[in-house]
Amino acid sequence: MMKQWGIVKKVISSVCVGAAIFGLVSTSANAETLYFEGGLGSAVQTIPHTGFNNTTESHVSSRIAVGYSQPIAMEMEGGLEVGYTNFGDATFQYTNTDEYKVRGSSVDLAGKVYYRVDELWSMFGKAGMAYMMSDVTDASTNTKTDDGAFKPLVGVGVRYSLDEALSLQASVTHYFGDKSVNADNTNEFVPVVDNFMFSIHYEFY
Repeated sequence: MMKQWGIVKKVISSVCVGAAIFGLVSTSANAETLYFEGGLGSAVQTIPHTGFNNTTESHVSSRIAVGYSQPIAMEMEGGLEVGYTNFGDATFQYTNTDEYKVRGSSVDLAGKVYYRVDELWSMFGKAGMAYMMSDVTDASTNTKTDDGAFKPLVGVGVRYSLDEALSLQASVTHYFGDKSVNADNTNEFVPVVDNFMFSIHYEFY
């Protein structure tokens, strides 16, 4: 039953992403700039447990996103972005033989605002909602649980333009996960995540 519910939640999340992408593409018909982003970084995951040898663990993360932006004021642009992030696998040790292995990911939709500092540098901030997904394995019992929840996110970053279309950017995004565990099933939880990312940003004109 738990596995079936996990599958249902993943289907629901896929539908939400598809709807977001459809709305994004439809809205972007009159937008000035469409863009694609892809990057690698480090995701720091923190679990809502106590008594563990470690409750914070980092792992290599990856992300792809598409979005649009348009001028909203002098030196400023605003738009929407939809993306998928893989937070990687994290291991949390309770005893020498008891550990949790967490594989995290998310799909998100966020508003994004850019401020152009000069011809080469821009700063940006974003805020939105993410559907956070966790595949949790309790190694002591070999119990596997899928969990997921909608959580807010906020992020900031800087972008450096190589030419009119291609840019490099660095960012950090905070995903608000669970602060406590499910008393009925301690394997059900969504970690708090801080994702540090270096990305390539390409704009289509």
